[in-house]
Amino acid sequence: EGLTLVEATHVFMVEPMLNCGLDSQAINRIHRIGQTSTTYVHRYLIQGTIEEKIDKIRMERQEDQLEDSINDTRKKHDVGAGGIDGGFTAEELESVLRA
Repeated sequence: EGLTLVEATHVFMVEPMLNCGLDSQAINRIHRIGQTSTTYVHRYLIQGTIEEKIDKIRMERQEDQLEDSINDTRKKHDVGAGGIDGGFTAEELESVLRA
């Protein structure tokens, strides 16, 4: 059971998510089988903020996942310490909090 919004055509993302799966799931609530219209995703980010840095990390993780699926291999990520499926790695946290 879940929320499916096939009548909608726009998704407004106002807070970046580190978990690429959750990000995709939010978008796919609108972009479903049966959707006949184009789905538009709007991401609101302010330059120089922590949210912008978080979104950059999300995009890097998404690229890693795409590479993994293309190569049909899984890179080793320490899920418990962050990585693709979790929160921040120590290095990511340091880069986000750096001024």
